[in-house]
Amino acid sequence: MKNKMRLIWLVRLWIMLSLMLLIFSCNSVRSKSYTLSGKILDIENVGIEGATVLLYKQQQIKAGILEVKTEFPNIGADLDMYDTFDHRTAKPMVVVSSNALGEFSLNKIGKGTYHLVAYKEGYGFKYQKEIKINQNENNNNVILSDILSLPAAIDGEATMLSDRVYLLSGDFTLLPGSTLNVGSGVTLLVPPHHKLNIHGNWVMEDTSSITIMSSDKLYSHSHGEADIEDFDSMVFLSQTSKHIHSIKMKNNELGMKFQDCNDFHLSNVFLDSAQSISVGSSPGFKLSYATISQGKDTVRGAVGVEFSNNIEVKRCHFFENEIGLRIGFSTGVNVSNNYFHLNTKYDMGFDYGSVGTVEYNTFRDSPQAIDNYRGRMYINYNDIQAAIGIYAYRVYAWISANHNNLQCTRYGIKSQCMYHNSDTVHLDCTQNYWYTTNVDEIKKLIFDKDNERETDPNYHILVSKVDFLPISNRPLVAGVSN
Repeated sequence: MKNKMRLIWLVRLWIMLSLMLLIFSCNSVRSKSYTLSGKILDIENVGIEGATVLLYKQQQIKAGILEVKTEFPNIGADLDMYDTFDHRTAKPMVVVSSNALGEFSLNKIGKGTYHLVAYKEGYGFKYQKEIKINQNENNNNVILSDILSLPAAIDGEATMLSDRVYLLSGDFTLLPGSTLNVGSGVTLLVPPHHKLNIHGNWVMEDTSSITIMSSDKLYSHSHGEADIEDFDSMVFLSQTSKHIHSIKMKNNELGMKFQDCNDFHLSNVFLDSAQSISVGSSPGFKLSYATISQGKDTVRGAVGVEFSNNIEVKRCHFFENEIGLRIGFSTGVNVSNNYFHLNTKYDMGFDYGSVGTVEYNTFRDSPQAIDNYRGRMYINYNDIQAAIGIYAYRVYAWISANHNNLQCTRYGIKSQCMYHNSDTVHLDCTQNYWYTTNVDEIKKLIFDKDNERETDPNYHILVSKVDFLPISNRPLVAGVSN
């Protein structure tokens, strides 16, 4: 009996010791922390006293957006532009100041990945992103360069040096015949409500890149997004045969505007403003590898084009806009190899008088993919998932749609095209995949003259008929590709 009691006591003791060891080890893991220290230096390697040093948890790109870029890396702007981290609107975990020697120390940091930010008035700011902490880091130095002023107007030739921060005091004008050379990693700060007017030569080499942002509340943190006042816009006027690229714009209201430009190519840009790009009277305009988000314009779209023939929109990424792209009064249009998703009203559309092709695009998770108001569209090889795939309407609107995948919950194709004094107008939509080969099911995915009410005052001119054939029994090769 004694041996049995002793055995029970030993088992209980072993369990208690095991639990204590487990609790101690868990607390040890939780309490493990590290130190990140270093110096804030100027460009002559001299310590800067009184610089603010901030540590933030790493900000992740939204999962759905990152998935698209992972699957299609050659769509949209460079991936690093998708990082919308802004020290002014994020809340830091730790804030310290550098001492007389420029030294700083951030203590009690848990294991993880962080953004380090340093700033001081007159020196601008610097980001060190994706710092991985799993041990003490004692030699993390940050170089802060003094801010350089950009004059209100340039008449002649000037250069923005690589990796430097420039500040404007108001509106900026690059005068006709003048040249501004842009280095790599340039940051340009624009006061709220002011704009850039580019008449002369804005020159970018292959390695050039620039971030243009509002200068509001630069030396502060933890603000709301709406607290940062936007600058107005960047306007290119009367440019011919230019290629501008690698521009990220933040905190702006009206984005980039192009007026009376010929054969202008804009590529590798990231804009997330209420209005992103506006193009007027600019034949031969080409937009490629652009990422457009957060557009709020419900009439012209985040990218709005008017009176600009022979334009191209290729390999762009449109997401989380009211309307992604809208083109009006333009012929010879080509919209191809773009990815549209999560737009609130519809993804892209033609307005009155526009003529062109919409092909090899992918449309996902929007109420409506393609909108055609009084335009002429050739719609081919698109991969569409939406409530309504294609909607054409009003006087003389016309479509031909073939080789598309139409996975739609309401209508794959809806036509309310109007023609005066006309018999039935047949729309060729015979070679699409409807995710069914059942004729009755396909008919439910089509709206045309057969669905109109005779009481409609326009009934006699609603004469379009969507022709189809249930010939495809599997998804077609369509949509964007790398």
